[in-house]
Amino acid sequence: MTAHTIGPWEYSTRTENDILINVRIDDGSHATVCTVHGSTSPMNDQYVGASKLTANTRLICAAPDLLAAILAITNSGPDAIPIKEAFEMAHRAIEQATGGKV
Repeated sequence: MTAHTIGPWEYSTRTENDILINVRIDDGSHATVCTVHGSTSPMNDQYVGASKLTANTRLICAAPDLLAAILAITNSGPDAIPIKEAFEMAHRAIEQATGGKV
């Protein structure tokens, strides 16, 4: 059903201004899903600041889990999971996206 790269997505810093979002492959290696770019230097015209750059990265990394939680909450078919479990998935994904700051 999904056309996106299955998570979990993790991030690592490449440079002061670039953060790589990776997915772990079965052999233990990593493949880059995307690069989040934004300058942490106020002297640069692409300045977003370190905290926003990190927040943007967390939100992108949480995307597969956020989608799974929304699908679980809205699924009423024969494969539906209990609503309490679906909401727990959503809360975990929100914590991942916000760094635990809700």
